[in-house]
Formats: sequence, structure tokens, C-alpha cells
Amino acid sequence: MTRTSLPSLRRAVCVAAVLSVFGAGTAAAAPSAGRSVIGPVAVGGTAGAVVLSPDGRQAFVVTNDWAHSTAAVKVVDTGSGAVAATVPLPGSASQVAVSPDGTVVYALAGKAVTVIDTADDSVLSTFPLPDQPLPNGWDPQQAWGQGALKSVAVSPDGSSLYIGQDGAGTFHERGNARVLVLDAETGVLSGSVETTVGDIGDILVHPDGKDVYVSSASGFGLVHLDVEDAQPTVVKTVIGSSGDWVITGATMNTDGSYIYATFGNSARMQVIRTADDTPLAAVTMGTGTTYRLDHPVLSHDNLMLYMPAEDSAKGSTVDTLDNIRGRVLTPIPGVGPVSGAAISRDDTTLYLTTGGTLRAVTVG
Repeated sequence: MTRTSLPSLRRAVCVAAVLSVFGAGTAAAAPSAGRSVIGPVAVGGTAGAVVLSPDGRQAFVVTNDWAHSTAAVKVVDTGSGAVAATVPLPGSASQVAVSPDGTVVYALAGKAVTVIDTADDSVLSTFPLPDQPLPNGWDPQQAWGQGALKSVAVSPDGSSLYIGQDGAGTFHERGNARVLVLDAETGVLSGSVETTVGDIGDILVHPDGKDVYVSSASGFGLVHLDVEDAQPTVVKTVIGSSGDWVITGATMNTDGSYIYATFGNSARMQVIRTADDTPLAAVTMGTGTTYRLDHPVLSHDNLMLYMPAEDSAKGSTVDTLDNIRGRVLTPIPGVGPVSGAAISRDDTTLYLTTGGTLRAVTVG
């Protein structure tokens, strides 16, 4: 499948057409073409989040070796498929992000952010992060966690880090999660905001640098934050058009006008317009007795949406929406349960982590 970039006007028209199609519920099946799952790269342990360098030459994969209680970022050369470097991390790892200029990578592990220099894969610095305070009246002896670090995102100008931290918990209670704002160069905490959810999911930063959206695996929708000031504030919580609230993943298009959110309690994908936080088009992706969509990835030209899925009827696949025609394409099979996903800058290759491997899927 050959793909060319669209001018802004044509792209906007295509998006509007897609919303109309989804709203009418007429998305149709279509065959996939030019897609294949190519050989996996063994990265060891359990592979999780993956992010690509801006030039697409490197993939940074978070791995956890639970048997030996170690974690690392594996640097994979996407051209050769070789693991070029292993960067140890202090404690169990969860997420990774790359700076806009590609010079550094930020990895969440233990109770800190590890900053990695991409020029030589060395650790530049480690930013320790504070525990979540226990709410008044909670017994510290019963606390099993005071805020696992779950998500990291970088501001468009590279100056700020947004860190998602789960709420503190005991066996009987759970506090609210929060988003921490750090200076990306010094690690100094500049602000934080408590959300209305207990578990943090994806963090999406609008290209304007003034708005951040946070999803949650425990429900309560998509939380919109205003981050223009040093101290962020909650603007509102967005719920799906059919009352959907368990968001398993979310992604934003290149100009920040739309968010694509996957909902685990209904196997639906919902389009949300960020101008007024209005839920628009939605499509149900599966009919199995269990169905989960996760780690949605939108191509850089905004034309294709890829959603790793787990379904009792068809197993592990990557569900795909053709945004220019408003069609649900034939799923990509044989990928295995996916833990992380990223797409190349030219939109031709989808990178998926599954088990202890990084797989590349040709999609263009």
C-alpha cells in the first residue's frame, strides 16, 4: 500500500468524512494489503513500552526480568534488528519517552526518572520522585503502595516532563492518582495536580503545550488538564458518548484536534474533539465474549489507526481503521499479546512488544 502525505485542507476533509461515516455506523470490512509480521527481535525478560527515535533508526524498549528483579531499556537498531545496547534501570520499569529532538530518553523505573543520552546510550542523570502522601487516617502499616510511576510524556518544546503516578493504596482503600510536572533538564518538581482516578494510563500532550489529557485503566474517563501555568489544574473529565469510561488506551492526531480512545468495557473506539471535549464518532470493534483494545497508534499522516486487540473469538490481532475511507480493515493476525506499540516516521512499519520480543509489522 503506497501512501502519500495529504495537504492540511484535504486531511481535514478526510477526517470530517470519517466522523460522518462512524456516526452513521456504516464502517465496512475491507481486505488488508501489503502487511506482514516479520521476524522478532529477542530483547529478554518481559518487554513493555516501546518508543522510536525521531529518525526511526532506534527503538527503545522497556524490559523487566522478574525472575532476577532487574529492569533495563534495550536499544534496538531498527535497520539490522540487533540489540545495540542495554541500559540498566533502578527497579521495575513501566514507561519510556523520547525528547522532541531525539537527544535523550526518559525511562520510569522504581521511584525515579532515568535520563539516557541517545548518542552513546549512557545514563546522564536520575531524577528521584516523591511518594504519594497517604490520605488522613490511613494506616501506614497497611499501605501496599504509595504511587507507582505509570506514564511519562514530554512537552512539545522539550522543557517539561509530565509523570503519571498512581494513587496510594491499602488492601481496603485507594487514593487518587496525580500528574507531576518536572523540569526536563534539572528534574526539579514544578507542580502537580490530583486527578479523580486511582490508576493513571496514557498521557497525551497537545501540540499547543497548554493542554494535557490523561486516561485511566480504572475508569472515570479522560481527564483534561490545563498546564499553561506552573501549577496544572483539572479542566473536566470526558466520558464516552455511550457512557464508556474504562479507557484502555488513547492517542492524539498530529495537530491535536482529535483524540482516539479505546474503551475496555465495550470494545469501542471513540473519537473526541479537543476543541470542546465532545465525543464524536465511535465504532465497536469486537463481538467476542472478552474483547480488549489497547495501545492505539495513529499514523503520522492521520490516515490509519492501529489497535492491538485481545478477543475470545479471534485471539491476538491488530485491529485497523482506514481513516480516509472510514472502513474497518481485516485485522492483522499472529502478533501475540501486545504490551507496547509504536509506528515509524514514514508510517510503513508498526513495532510491537510481545513476551520477550520486539516485532515489526509492515503496514505500508
